[in-house]
Amino acid sequence: MQNLKFQSKAADPHAGFQAELQRRVEEFTRRRGIRPGPNFEFWAKSLFWFTSTYGSYALMLSGRLEGFGLLLAAFVFGTSGLLLGFNIGHDASHGAIARIPRLDHLMHHLSFLTVGIDPTLWRLRHVRSHHVYANVLGSDQDIDKNPFLRMSPEHPWHPRFRHQAVFAPFVYCLALVHSVFWGDWIYLFSRDYAWMRSGISRRKLVTSFLVNKALHFSIILLLPWFCLDLPFWKIFGSYLLIGALASLMFIMLLVGTHFFDEADFPAAGDDGRLPSNWAVHQLVTSCDWNPESFLASFLSGGANAHAMHHLFPGHSHVHYRKLTPILREVAAEHGVRYHSMSIFTMIRSHFRFLRRMALKPERGPIHGHF
Repeated sequence: MQNLKFQSKAADPHAGFQAELQRRVEEFTRRRGIRPGPNFEFWAKSLFWFTSTYGSYALMLSGRLEGFGLLLAAFVFGTSGLLLGFNIGHDASHGAIARIPRLDHLMHHLSFLTVGIDPTLWRLRHVRSHHVYANVLGSDQDIDKNPFLRMSPEHPWHPRFRHQAVFAPFVYCLALVHSVFWGDWIYLFSRDYAWMRSGISRRKLVTSFLVNKALHFSIILLLPWFCLDLPFWKIFGSYLLIGALASLMFIMLLVGTHFFDEADFPAAGDDGRLPSNWAVHQLVTSCDWNPESFLASFLSGGANAHAMHHLFPGHSHVHYRKLTPILREVAAEHGVRYHSMSIFTMIRSHFRFLRRMALKPERGPIHGHF
């Protein structure tokens, strides 16, 4: 983890951007009577995903289904559980729901049960790393140490990356299972991530980790094995298959929000300072897709309004589509690049980015532009 600093106000030509954006957002929310926390829409969609997740789970264990019907119910359970985790757990990880740490912590953990990724470790790397230093090599854990894909112009090039745009979807299929069975263990025990775990006792982390894994595998594997007349290998195979499909679907909604063709990958100068202030950094490293769409927000938990989420993580994601026009307007006034496109354009941009990263650099790593 690098010890980096953002540009000071005196040295940054866009220093007024954040203050003006904050002022207009506060004025808008005060005028409309909008509170940063959840509203009826949030609780309604939470109920929908909860019902979809555990309703399909109950149907799956009821013994009324078999063959393709059983597999379909399992797929609905897996995908709904992932979306439940991201719609509720993501907000809770930023303290944007109850605003009482213990309640947000509880909601975060409960909503991640069917996902299988340890919620505490995910929150630590998401909040302490990615949300501060998005797209910065050595500081953003979302791009570091990926042996399968070259996801930054700062990454060393290797011949195996030549065809990464072709095999990337297969890598994305394995992302969730890899996190559950391997990644979490690395984040918990590796000395490389001691900075990420600082301030939290090892006993608390290990206990939480073991309890969450035990509950996850009990729900996903043991109960179906006890309740269904199926061999364990079929249940485990279905778990891997559904995990792969759900992982691919979810990552395609998310991966282009930082890894797109026009994204910046800022690098610090010799003084340890990044090229811009914190707010501008979040904007030039993020991409929105259909940010004012109700359906996009309903599915992705606000990941579609990604720039607004990075700038206002303490606001519930249900407000982002109303606030995004303010962001677009203030960014244009201050000459700060704001990226927004349709989801299909973003996915195409992501694969263009992968093809560009697959090319062998002529002069070594190439920094993103600002």
